[in-house]
Amino acid sequence: MIAAPLWNMMKACETICVAGCCGLCAFDFSPIHIASYLIRDTGRVQDADVRDIRAAIDEWRRACGTPHGKGYTSGAGEMNAILSPSDVDGLCRELESNLDAAVEIARRVQMQIRPYVPDGLFPKNA
Repeated sequence: MIAAPLWNMMKACETICVAGCCGLCAFDFSPIHIASYLIRDTGRVQDADVRDIRAAIDEWRRACGTPHGKGYTSGAGEMNAILSPSDVDGLCRELESNLDAAVEIARRVQMQIRPYVPDGLFPKNA
């Protein structure tokens, strides 16, 4: 099983289709989707979230990747995929690399986030 911090991020990348239909091809793990996930609640990257995701990637790789893992099989409610140990390793490398890029993107974006407040929403004398 994939730990919640990693699975929640992966689920946010299920943007092309749904896993029950297209399997792993339903996911776009590009940095832009990961960055959007990272700032979804607060508009900022939470270092603890990133640490938890990295730890979950490491845990999944150790459990299912080479040299000791047996791969990973997931049903339609998850990735709908059968991954060999080397497939798990490759996906973990992609997730790590894209997470690194996503953190950079999100940190640039968070500096520019300004809430939109329409004119007249608040009285000027308030």
